[in-house]
Amino acid sequence: MWETSRTVSRRSFLAGAAAALASSGLQAADAPPEDGFVDAHSHVWTDDVAKYPLVNNQPASKLIPRTFTADELLAIARPLGVSRVVLIQHRPYFGVDNR
Repeated sequence: MWETSRTVSRRSFLAGAAAALASSGLQAADAPPEDGFVDAHSHVWTDDVAKYPLVNNQPASKLIPRTFTADELLAIARPLGVSRVVLIQHRPYFGVDNR
C-alpha cells in the first residue's frame, strides 16, 4: 500500500539518484545517449524578475530555490541518462506568461 503522507519532488528524486550514482563509483557518460530518457514535465525559472515578472507582484524571495535554470536541470538530469526535457510553464511564479 502506498504511503500518502510522504511525497518526493522530481528535483529531490533526481538529486538523490545522482548522489547514489556518484557514491556507487559508476561513471556517467559525458553526453547523454541519443536515445536517452525524456523528462516529460519539468519547470525552470529565473530570479530575473525585471525581465520575467512574477504574478501578483510576488517578491523574488518567494523563489525557492532562487533559480532553477535549464543548465541546472540538465546538470542533474544528464548523468541519469535524460537527454531531452519538456519544459512546463511554472504557473505559481509566472502565471500564464510563457515568455
